[in-house]
Amino acid sequence: MNQRKNRDTSYTARLESINEQVKQPSDGSLNTAYLCAEIRKAVPEDTIFAIEAVTNAVLVADHLRAHIPGSFINCGGGGLGWSGGGALGIKLASEALEGPGKRNSFAKLLATAHIFSAFQRASTGWQHATRYRF
Repeated sequence: MNQRKNRDTSYTARLESINEQVKQPSDGSLNTAYLCAEIRKAVPEDTIFAIEAVTNAVLVADHLRAHIPGSFINCGGGGLGWSGGGALGIKLASEALEGPGKRNSFAKLLATAHIFSAFQRASTGWQHATRYRF
């Protein structure tokens, strides 16, 4: 029982530490923590994220708090531009499994500007980004 209490205390302290990072900077700029916390508030709880944040992946994971298994998909290394086609595949697969408009059919792509420009050149992005709205 003591071990569980220690784990619960540690988890609560960790969440408090993460929440402290979310404060919007006083100069009106945005930071990763604030932006991801706002995204988390704006999307359905069962959103599936295709993450290509590379150096910010841990910070993004902390603040998106995707807790449903399979809802946070990250390439984990190289693969510049994978998330564009990945988000499309996630969207199509989730609709095939659950049906259009059902659970997990909301897929979002989070990537840096450099990665997005690699994705833009892909035919996947040009042909399907508007149709599937990811």
